[in-house]
Amino acid sequence: MRRFNADGEDLSLGYGIIVIPYGRIAELSRDRQVEYLELPRNLELMLTEATEGSCINEVRERPLGLKGRGVILGAIDSGFDFTHKDFLDDEGKTRFLYILDLSGAEAFSGVLYKGREYDSAYINKYLETGEGDLKPYDPLGHGTAIAGAMGGNGRESGGRFAGAAPEGSFIAVKLNPNKPIVTVDIMRGIKYIADKAAELNMPAAVNISYGTSNGSHRGSSLFERYIDGMSEAGRLVIAAAAGNEGDAGHHFRGRVKTGETLDVGFNLTGELGFVYLALWKGFADKVSFELVLPDGSRTGLIGYEQTIFREKTGGVNVSIDIGRPSPYSYSQEVFIFAGDYENTLPKGLWTLKLYGDDVVDGVFDVWLPVNELVTSDSRFTDADGAFTITLPATARRVLSVGGYDTETGEIAGFSGIGYSLDDYVKPDLAAPAVNIILPKAGGGYDAFTGTSIASPIAAGAAALMMEWGIIKGNDVFMYGQRLKAFLRLGAVRYENRAYPDSKWGYGRLCLENSIENAELYKNYNTELYFATVK
Repeated sequence: MRRFNADGEDLSLGYGIIVIPYGRIAELSRDRQVEYLELPRNLELMLTEATEGSCINEVRERPLGLKGRGVILGAIDSGFDFTHKDFLDDEGKTRFLYILDLSGAEAFSGVLYKGREYDSAYINKYLETGEGDLKPYDPLGHGTAIAGAMGGNGRESGGRFAGAAPEGSFIAVKLNPNKPIVTVDIMRGIKYIADKAAELNMPAAVNISYGTSNGSHRGSSLFERYIDGMSEAGRLVIAAAAGNEGDAGHHFRGRVKTGETLDVGFNLTGELGFVYLALWKGFADKVSFELVLPDGSRTGLIGYEQTIFREKTGGVNVSIDIGRPSPYSYSQEVFIFAGDYENTLPKGLWTLKLYGDDVVDGVFDVWLPVNELVTSDSRFTDADGAFTITLPATARRVLSVGGYDTETGEIAGFSGIGYSLDDYVKPDLAAPAVNIILPKAGGGYDAFTGTSIASPIAAGAAALMMEWGIIKGNDVFMYGQRLKAFLRLGAVRYENRAYPDSKWGYGRLCLENSIENAELYKNYNTELYFATVK
């Protein structure tokens, strides 16, 4: 925006990114062009035989022969070893149509990430000569594994460890593994893949294996609403990992009454440089707060009428921001941050005290950071295991994917648990997530565990459904919520369990069942369609 002397980045659908000094945010919020603004939040990797357990092998065989041809596999992750044989075709050419690199210094344009795009010709030249700016660099190995789960062809294993859609075409966004990943990085990635898919006139299945507990878990943030909007903006399906917070002890639900005090205790262990508490409650409830450190140091009472607290308590920098409702949510966020990244936090029992000044309902939820930041050794003393699905799997229109163990047939203990707080079903279903053999950066294979793996398996399954429906002409509207509905319908459900379930959603992913049901409904489809043009 010109008058703020800052570049803007258009994300479509009325969303955009602007980077300005923190002190000018209030001025920006008063601009009549701005309907609402939201600060970016950090995301973490959700990482901790799959195709057989998901009934994918059956549909890859004749007569269906589905392998993902003609469908985009959209991957947004830490990096990709595009030289791995599982990402090459029969002629040794790359299966990556494009890679947008946001990781290097050359990606900067002023203060915004613009990225550098590499096409298949550039990548193939690198494969032939080993020369070029784009490197097959994936220090975490996460992106390579995710791409392998979506559509590795198993070439290096003789086909044994093929992913869900082994002949799909990749469009990838490479994030910077050396900096915190924030929500706007994922938003940029989704827009890029959606734009490219539309340009190529191809349907796309997009995977997000990053997540955070920093949010209301109601699907109401701009981040989640943007993803929902993009889910309707083209022939897309967006899958997101439900997270690995199921048994981490990082969620607390309580109720405070007028005139009462409620203590929320949490233990911190290990060498933590910071911790945050994301508390969400009804705005009608007037509640005051106080944070007590293990040595008894206290912040003092922070009243409900305050908006910002910044002080050093017991040698620790503490900041508390008391928010206000947004145009999209009647809830109130209280964000509590302790630490300075340079010194470790005191170990032991911390207590957040809530004082009920004037309470109508009194129910509130608090989340600690995800395992990848604080580990499961740091947890609430009286944790509530529900509502542990991470954002953006809480977005209403994404395919939210939990994880189960194919050996035991049981849901993985770490798999995020629903529902969302407004009674829409999360997760949608569960896919294999324990000891899955996938391509390893640098060559070969390794075992990977986490809902990070379950989500791309489901995304690859969605790509096969798109091939069956859109590419083969069986159902040209097989995308978005329609596709998700058929995956829910075809999921395997156990007789002794009521569905939808807070851990399984609608059941275990079974692509063969989903396509059989889609075939049945295709034959008896009498809907009257109204055309929409985008």
